[in-house]
Amino acid sequence: MITRLVKGTFNSYTCMLITATEKIGKYLCVISVVLLAADRFWVICNRRTISRRYRTYKTAIITLTLIWILTILISLPPTLFSTPYKLHGPRGYQKLCLITWPMYFKM
Repeated sequence: MITRLVKGTFNSYTCMLITATEKIGKYLCVISVVLLAADRFWVICNRRTISRRYRTYKTAIITLTLIWILTILISLPPTLFSTPYKLHGPRGYQKLCLITWPMYFKM
């Protein structure tokens, strides 16, 4: 039996913080590795082109800022719809943080 948890230290803000930390870390890692692989591919395949011109400190800061913004935007919907629940199991009650999508997101 699952019941919604409303009191205690594990509240909706804690659940949102846990979900945001997990999603941001996951998406940031994946996007960074993909862009790193794309950069390495570009440098190896196009050694004599403009690769040195765009590889500056300013470009790196802009790229990192865009990666963080994209990551936060991607992880925002699961974070906003995460809800704390209590699950009654064989070892007593366990606290869970589940994503409950509104009806207009369900297919």
